[in-house]
Amino acid sequence: MDIHHFSRKEQGFALLITLWVLVFLSIVTMSFIFMMRLGLASTRNFKEETVAYYNAMTGYQEAIDFLMEDKDPTVDFIDTNGNLILEPEGKSFKVQSSGPGRLDVKIEDEESKININTAGADVLTRLFLKAGVSDEDVGPIVDSVLDWRSPAGTHRLLGTKSEYYESLDEPYMAKDGPFDTPRELLLVKGVDKKILYGDPDKGTEGIIKYITTFTPGPININTVQPDVMEILGLTPQEIEGITFLREGKFGPMKGIAAGLLQRGIAYTASNYFRIESTGSSPDGKINERITAVVQRIPSDKGYKIRVLYWKANVQSIRS
Repeated sequence: MDIHHFSRKEQGFALLITLWVLVFLSIVTMSFIFMMRLGLASTRNFKEETVAYYNAMTGYQEAIDFLMEDKDPTVDFIDTNGNLILEPEGKSFKVQSSGPGRLDVKIEDEESKININTAGADVLTRLFLKAGVSDEDVGPIVDSVLDWRSPAGTHRLLGTKSEYYESLDEPYMAKDGPFDTPRELLLVKGVDKKILYGDPDKGTEGIIKYITTFTPGPININTVQPDVMEILGLTPQEIEGITFLREGKFGPMKGIAAGLLQRGIAYTASNYFRIESTGSSPDGKINERITAVVQRIPSDKGYKIRVLYWKANVQSIRS
């Protein structure tokens, strides 16, 4: 028998083996190509995220430099466009970066807001009513907020203590101490995201832009917004008068009436600021946002900066 002669069956088997080998090699090759592309994409994303992050860091540092250049510690105010001005003849903050990618930086005066750790029941009531909370629900929410920040052993008539929170599906204990961040309000009975961030369906704005937890409590008369003054209990005439005076020809106010001191407006300058710096990658498809709250502390050599809050997060906006 000729050893070079194969039966049809043997030839078919050899062909099948060959096909399987080709399929296996194709799969290996495709997997290798996929992994190479994935590696290249990961490397590109990492590079773009790094560029976006350092753009955001550049904006943050420029904001810090701006705050430390203040030569008049007695007054900080906002212009008619809402931009923060640090001294009567000073200019508003503008980003100077010219690197690749986009950079957007905003500085807010944290002392233009209501500190929920020091606000009384009347102020908290007006705050939650402004967010669309009903007259029926506002009392229990306010008492629950006061109970949350009060020491253990205190309890208000309509408030809530640990027994309620410990009975939830995901139990936790009441804080019995001051709020660390405004977002912590979401842990309080009756407070939800619609109250904190707004409800588009009802056309109500959230209270997040009016509140803080980082300041001593008193508010800067030269930066406080009309909505906040209303929540503090000022009359429309008082609000109009303050707005007129601080935007008049004499510039920012340098004194405060006794009646305003009693309602929490006690400063003409500020030392607590919120910085939001957003940097993008060169192609604009990845954003990195840094949010920080800083305290500016006067010193012999100017100012020192203490970071009270820091959050950095990356956002991909690829299609």
